[in-house]
Amino acid sequence: MNWIKRISYNDGGRRQAGYKTVQAGDCVNRALAILTGLPYNDVRRILDEACGKERGQDRSNPETGIYPKTYKKILKTLGVGKLVKVKSWRDLPQTGKIMVVQREHVAAVIDGVVNDTYDPVENMTDLQGYYVFG
Repeated sequence: MNWIKRISYNDGGRRQAGYKTVQAGDCVNRALAILTGLPYNDVRRILDEACGKERGQDRSNPETGIYPKTYKKILKTLGVGKLVKVKSWRDLPQTGKIMVVQREHVAAVIDGVVNDTYDPVENMTDLQGYYVFG
């Protein structure tokens, strides 16, 4: 039995910020807004600034996706520790605020409730680990 209690639809304030598209590749923006309590547009500005400093072809983009190398720098500035590696959803903490990392997606989980625009648990094999938020 999976430990996830439920899925709560949460776009992190995206619609309220004026963005209408639901599937937009903005999972890092959504997760950070949910976990930090910062408004969606404030997180978007942080991501835009971080992306603007990148060079080369593999640059992150807040609309199409943020690469791990980019969000790791942002997490460090927010005082978030290193990735805790796990392979099973059952190994995730059941309390607290965490950002779950999958191969091509991140999601906010608060006290065992996934806060996202879809159910990332369906891709259970892609789980890489999680970051703990204070």
